[in-house]
Amino acid sequence: MKFQAMHNTDLISQVSPPENYSKASYSRCFSVTIFISNAILRWTFCIIVSFAIVSGSAAAPRKTNAVTAVAISPNCDIIAIANRPESTISLYSIPSKKFVTLLNGPDQTSFQGSITCLAFSTSGTHLLSGGEDKTARIWNITSGEQEQILRGHEGNLCTVAFSSDGALALTSANDGTVRLWEAHSGIQTRVFTTTTRRITGFTDVLTGKKLGTEFADFPHPIYAAFSPDNSMIASSYEQTRRGVAVYGVRLWNTSSGKHLRDLPELENLHNGLEDIETLSFSPNGRMILIGSDSSVSIWDLIANRLYRTLKGVMFGVKGPVFSPDGDYVLAGRAEPGLDAVEKRPGAFYVHGTLALWNLETGKRTVVFGQHGAGISSMSFSSNGKFVLSGSYDDFARLWEAKTGVLVTEFGPHRKR
Repeated sequence: MKFQAMHNTDLISQVSPPENYSKASYSRCFSVTIFISNAILRWTFCIIVSFAIVSGSAAAPRKTNAVTAVAISPNCDIIAIANRPESTISLYSIPSKKFVTLLNGPDQTSFQGSITCLAFSTSGTHLLSGGEDKTARIWNITSGEQEQILRGHEGNLCTVAFSSDGALALTSANDGTVRLWEAHSGIQTRVFTTTTRRITGFTDVLTGKKLGTEFADFPHPIYAAFSPDNSMIASSYEQTRRGVAVYGVRLWNTSSGKHLRDLPELENLHNGLEDIETLSFSPNGRMILIGSDSSVSIWDLIANRLYRTLKGVMFGVKGPVFSPDGDYVLAGRAEPGLDAVEKRPGAFYVHGTLALWNLETGKRTVVFGQHGAGISSMSFSSNGKFVLSGSYDDFARLWEAKTGVLVTEFGPHRKR
């Protein structure tokens, strides 16, 4: 559910004040009443959601053991799996299917909160992680050592990525910014501000006097991606238009930091009201994939138009990506079901499944097996042979991309 502030000017002007009330007094009372009503509504919703999560009846992932992010090395020999509540990164060998090592910082307690995103460098020698502690970290895969810690964000990390040459690191967070860093030194080189924090105020329409201020907006997640040649960065953003939050995609020049353009009429793709939850360029740089809570759209950057919207994608879409050849899109699905994890009658959760869609036809071609909960992360191997999925059921699973057959699974994950 999303709350949207609404302008009340038209409504006030259409209602006549009762007898013995001046229009100015009535306007002030009306505005204050709406302000209080909105505040009560928000708090009521928060209480209901909190109760549902505590009682286990909400579809949102519970704060138990879970895989929160996954990645496959470009050499297709190592996979990285982040889990909670330990907040560690486990490395496994694909050929042997065995545990290799654990990444957890110099003091073994360096992570605060969950790890939310992972990305390998093109060379496969380094891993970039981001988390709820507002930092990103660069790891040496060979030695297992943490080489850099990137500080500067004021919110949870949503995206991490290396440039194709490994020289730059890209991060985004729910603080409304995208940041660029030198990978070797950890120095921040640029900040792209995509969304500014919004505060909704109530004003007397006749006198112009400010009557009060509503709650500041909740932090909004921002997602970002490098173009294949590193010349552009795409980022999600949030804007307010007539009191309604509208979400879109903004393109930036990597070198200069200049805002190039916004994708036109993007608000019409998802009715403008759904958060964007992932961005991904096609391998040739012509298309950009835009994933929201319940749909996946492909935008043609050259023709500057919507190319396709994938059908059959249900709510809870997480991290859709292009296949390495650009012919397919991998996306997650969430389906309602009875709680098989805690086996409590009537409890509600979601099954997580993966599927491949043919980009040219828009048809689903491969459906992968189920996870016992929603999917938190997914990754394609660079050779196109494997698909890796992570889930809130505390398992990561490796699949054959062409057939959907399960190769092996990793989990459950416990502190080593």
